[in-house]
Amino acid sequence: AGPTGFLMLGDFVRIVESDVGNADASHAVGSPSREEKAPIASFGRWSTAREYKGSTFELRLHEEIFDVHRAYRPTRAEVAMRDAVVCAVRTLLQPLFPAAKVLVFGSYATELYLPSSDIDVVALGTGKHSKHEQVEALERIAGAVRGAAWAAEDIEVVGGAKVPIVKFRHAASGIDVDICLETRDGLATSALTRKAVEKFAAFKFIVPLLKLWLLMRGLNDTFTGGVGSFLLQLMVVSSLQNPPPPPAVRALRGNLGSTLLHFFEVYGMRLNYETTGVAISDGGRYYSKRDRGWHNAARPYLLSAENPIDTRVDVGQNAYSIRAVRTAMAHSYRALLSAGAEIGAGPPRPLALLSSVLGLGVATEMMSRFEKHALEEAPRASPCYPAKPPADGGGGVDVEHAAASRGGEEGAAALGEVEREEEDDGEGNSDGEGDVSDAPFDEQMLRKQMLRERALRRKRHADEETSGADPTGNRAPRRRKRRKLQPSAAQRHGAHTAEAAHVAVERSKHM
Repeated sequence: AGPTGFLMLGDFVRIVESDVGNADASHAVGSPSREEKAPIASFGRWSTAREYKGSTFELRLHEEIFDVHRAYRPTRAEVAMRDAVVCAVRTLLQPLFPAAKVLVFGSYATELYLPSSDIDVVALGTGKHSKHEQVEALERIAGAVRGAAWAAEDIEVVGGAKVPIVKFRHAASGIDVDICLETRDGLATSALTRKAVEKFAAFKFIVPLLKLWLLMRGLNDTFTGGVGSFLLQLMVVSSLQNPPPPPAVRALRGNLGSTLLHFFEVYGMRLNYETTGVAISDGGRYYSKRDRGWHNAARPYLLSAENPIDTRVDVGQNAYSIRAVRTAMAHSYRALLSAGAEIGAGPPRPLALLSSVLGLGVATEMMSRFEKHALEEAPRASPCYPAKPPADGGGGVDVEHAAASRGGEEGAAALGEVEREEEDDGEGNSDGEGDVSDAPFDEQMLRKQMLRERALRRKRHADEETSGADPTGNRAPRRRKRRKLQPSAAQRHGAHTAEAAHVAVERSKHM
């Protein structure tokens, strides 16, 4: 035992001695040998994050954690939606508190959020400092949310909490929003989180994974005694500050798999919750709960974690479901070891290890999210792949925007010709295709884009004809082919009348 009564961790990282020996120590730290740097082709579209085919348990777990991080990172559409929700909330609060400054904090501000995470908003400068004044102001905000142009659900004012909030769900996006007043603690914790991201490379990978792990067990809600984001981040930083002693530290450094195992073992099996607390100040340390006066006789099992912003506060004092969290961590530690022993040296498969602690459905959800990212990263629509329909539900495309986006003056100059081509094809089309508006949607999009391409080609040919031959002599000037104009209805009628009169005159001569 150490001087604070904390049990030393010992050597636990080397899971399978035959795989993780001194000769293969480079695998455990994520540095594969020269002959093992070929990409794994069998994973295909699963993830481009995978770079090495390692034979060690820790390296495979490391790669799976990387896969989870890439899958659950926000898509551009999700980022835009959250930005729009924040903008809507700011617009809502501005007339209520004209002098206030509306800021965001929490996972949205630190970019460590999951797709289901909420958005935390604080309004500073409202002049509402007492709890009674804040509850009244939050009731006004709730009324404004009910009357907003955008729909909201589950609107509730939580006035009995230590920090009163109004919470609701943005109906269009399904994102939960929490609004509080005149509270700077959240801004300070967000700044602390950003420092942790800068100092510890593994932090931004491990925290979202553990958030997902808690969410799937219903142990992430602080209102039900679960582990909130701030407590979880303190736990992760403490485990990173206190790695296992040598020789296991060599296997831990730089490897996300070993880091996750270390976290699960510390808080699931090693730490004595009744006597010892954790602190991240002074480089990371442990302390006696009794010496700090934080031993709860009614709940001695609580995890004690010192708040580095206000050292008088025990962040873990309200996490009364910590026993369920501790049991789940111990189980996850053993489940990962068991999965690692069974996986052997066979070919890798997606989430073969983490599925034992995250569930089998996570792999399906990850595949869906990989496809979303792939669609966003794919090139824009081409003539062979019709563009997305406009949001107003119309069958056509915005020709002016599409033409102008093709190259400034050239696209804008071609706009008039495109529109004339569409009119001509709709009136005088005799090949059985009918009007463009009568075609199916995909065919219509394809046809309009082909017309746009044709108009641009004709403009280029016209420019060549105007400018003459190529100065290099490599290309002869091309003469633009003129279109045969169709006679109008009046012209056709006049021609028919003149022909009839001529026939009548000829007949009278032979009578």
